[in-house]
Amino acid sequence: MKDPKALVGETEILKYTAGERAQLGARISHLFQVLSSSMKLEFPLNDALPNTEHARDRLLARIFSYRKNERLAHDSSDEDFALLYAYALVTGQLSKEINVVGVEIERLFGVLNEELLKLQ
Repeated sequence: MKDPKALVGETEILKYTAGERAQLGARISHLFQVLSSSMKLEFPLNDALPNTEHARDRLLARIFSYRKNERLAHDSSDEDFALLYAYALVTGQLSKEINVVGVEIERLFGVLNEELLKLQ
């Protein structure tokens, strides 16, 4: 069993990617809020839902830049990156499943368009 304490390399990588991980988590949280509001209010979804792909790509780019920077990555091994790569994989799968839920909500309630917003 792996030691539950982060290694030096893991700690540095986690610090280096903190901003990108926070943005990705916030984007996913926002998507859940949009979907749950639509379901609770039985109201159509907006036609432009936030996308997590760009935030996830920024995280992966940040990991890549850390790996390429020899000054930063000298204390890091491949095992140190495992946690972040697993996080990227899980958030990618979660994003796909959220999109499936979004399609179902669109099927139930439709998509918000300009005609619904016009005052009668």
